[in-house]
Amino acid sequence: MADLAAQKSEWVDPISTNYRGYDVYELPPNGQGLTALLTLNILEGFDLAALSAQPDRYYHTLIEATKIAFADRNRYIADPQFAKVPVTQLLAKEYAATRRALIDPNHAIESPAPGKINVGSDTTYLTVVDKDGNAVSFINSLYESFGSGIVAGDTGIVLQDRGSGFSLDPRHPNHIEPGKRPFHTIIPAMVFKDGNS
Repeated sequence: MADLAAQKSEWVDPISTNYRGYDVYELPPNGQGLTALLTLNILEGFDLAALSAQPDRYYHTLIEATKIAFADRNRYIADPQFAKVPVTQLLAKEYAATRRALIDPNHAIESPAPGKINVGSDTTYLTVVDKDGNAVSFINSLYESFGSGIVAGDTGIVLQDRGSGFSLDPRHPNHIEPGKRPFHTIIPAMVFKDGNS
């Protein structure tokens, strides 16, 4: 109860990368927006338009880049108040080039173990842009079906269960600790071209 009472929302600066002339913004860790940016940086070194004529190679490249970005996600993204998250290094174009070099057009990187299948989730996402160009990217999630299954008093508000993102391994950057935020998968984003959304 003390962790819930002590929780405070915070304003954060977004992280971003430029992908082929588009500035893509995401929330910083403890969320996985960094993963999307890393994937874009890896893919930027491929001529995807040319590869689209060969669907097998096109999708192979997309899948391999995503798998590599997820490997980094699983190793580095955590609550930055509890773990050193190397955001700048992970977003460096030079780093993306080293990761891109792992992609073999003729062979898949060994697959990770399959995850648990979710039978459903409760996430709401909306984007609103007004006549003046002001934009909002909003996402809210309970995570798995019915979240934690706990309702806050008589409010009807169901609490989320993002705590399932914690690890019990004390060596893992997302190991559970008091007051720590778990890794989560929420990634509201914005894309700008020449400063316009």
